[in-house]
Amino acid sequence: MSKEEGTHELGQVLDGLMKGRGLARQHRQIGDARQAWVRAAGDDVAAHTQVRSLMNGVLWVDVDSAPLCHRLAAFEKDGLLATLKDALSSAHVTDIRFRLGAL
Repeated sequence: MSKEEGTHELGQVLDGLMKGRGLARQHRQIGDARQAWVRAAGDDVAAHTQVRSLMNGVLWVDVDSAPLCHRLAAFEKDGLLATLKDALSSAHVTDIRFRLGAL
């Protein structure tokens, strides 16, 4: 099957779009942040949380229970933030915000 003149494969178009808008870098940063979160929080906490986004240095994490959300925000945030800052070279994390949400 031959390509018609002026057509491009979808993968090439998406690659160009992601690179042109900086989305590839953002995608890599959120992936790195998710991996670092699991290491920083530990398996037990990670099983009840999910990194949702990283915007302007703020890591947004959904938590599946109100008591855990409160514990993380009130007592563990500073330690988690310090661990994440040390672990992440591709993403600059300045704060963590926890919100109650379905995973």
